[in-house]
Amino acid sequence: HISLFDIMNAYKQAMDRLPPDADPHEVHVDSTSITRQIDFIYTHFHSSAKIHFSELLKSIQSKLVLVVTMIAILELMRTQRIRVSQSASFEDFMIEQIEPGV
Repeated sequence: HISLFDIMNAYKQAMDRLPPDADPHEVHVDSTSITRQIDFIYTHFHSSAKIHFSELLKSIQSKLVLVVTMIAILELMRTQRIRVSQSASFEDFMIEQIEPGV
């Protein structure tokens, strides 16, 4: 199973990958929601019931969207709609869609 430490480590690596904010005094409004990011996650399951976390994050370019995506992943885990696993410590983790009733 995956630990909270593993999830936090993956989150930190993803945040480090994103470019720094251009001007910390300037506010940009990104329109996103947990529901929208849950839909975003489910679109990645169209060809396979399993996806790599790194694949999911490739198109994310905003720190806010990354934060909301992580919250969406945690919500899907909490409601048992996805399972997150890792084959070894510090490796990319796998997100697996759980079919209803399984």
